[in-house]
Amino acid sequence: MQALLNLFYETTATPVYWVDIKKNLLCYLPKNPLNTLPKPLLEQLLTLDYHQHCALMILKQTYYGIIFSPTKGYFIFKKPFELVNNTLNTQFKMLYYLIFNEFLEPFPHCLDAKPLKDTTSPSQPHKTNQAEQWLLNSITLGLPLEFKRRHQQFWYSYGHLGVLDTQSNLRSQKNLAIAWITLATRAAIKGGMPGEQAYHLSDQLIQQLEKQRCLVLETFNQNAGELFAQAVNDSKLQAVSADILEVCVYLQENYAKPLNLPSLAQKLDLSVGYLQHKFKAQTKQSITTYLCLQRINKAKELLTYTSLSLTQIANQCGFEDVSYFGRVFKKYTHSTPLKWRQTIH
Repeated sequence: MQALLNLFYETTATPVYWVDIKKNLLCYLPKNPLNTLPKPLLEQLLTLDYHQHCALMILKQTYYGIIFSPTKGYFIFKKPFELVNNTLNTQFKMLYYLIFNEFLEPFPHCLDAKPLKDTTSPSQPHKTNQAEQWLLNSITLGLPLEFKRRHQQFWYSYGHLGVLDTQSNLRSQKNLAIAWITLATRAAIKGGMPGEQAYHLSDQLIQQLEKQRCLVLETFNQNAGELFAQAVNDSKLQAVSADILEVCVYLQENYAKPLNLPSLAQKLDLSVGYLQHKFKAQTKQSITTYLCLQRINKAKELLTYTSLSLTQIANQCGFEDVSYFGRVFKKYTHSTPLKWRQTIH
């Protein structure tokens, strides 16, 4: 080990502490890089229970930590636990290869080595219920692509999700994921997904979650949400033929565009009359009604979650003008857009 660290130090000029799981200092370079080992940082490094060895590197008076796990991955952070740059990433890979004679890929930056603090103070607010409902609504509507877009906006919006376990970051992240699965399950059932099917998917996701020893909450929640949104969409369209399904998907994705029935029918090699008949027979509503409902649902969201003017909302939802928008909205909701917004808020 000493010879390997000598080679590493000669190559990178980066001082290294090498510690095993029992907190024994196996070796370090250069000799006596500091008078004492930084025990507080070492303690934080060793709070995770899945690693075999860890190392501290010192670069420009800054400590960088790495944990090598039995699953041949590594997790890198610096005090105060920020991701390191690509140069150090490369150095850590080199160090691992020198010691274990094999390459490895990094863990996602999913765990902190330090115990968590409760960050639920008023100065650090949670994400709002309004933002959460905006996200869940895309599951209820059965729109997986829209959910993916919204989830990215939601994740990086102001506010945090909270800390559900102050002793273990992994447990806290899993608890947050379970809470999300519960909300997504309810949203999917509301959207028409059969209850038993939704609960079965929920069980599967939680079982999968509990097996993980490293969790990227953002990715897990997004994948779970997309599965529920797709399941809702499938449930709505399971009795629909392939060509009518194509029409439904087109209308969902292009609700803001003018409806061109001749062009749509031509794409499916059907006459306009037969397309209209077939669509209504399978969906129990006309193409025009289906498109209007897509537009109204989008308008409801914009009225609820944005401060856009009625004119702006009408334009974004594909209505010719604000007056026509008001008439159509009232037809399907029995309320004017303005009253809807006032009621919600």
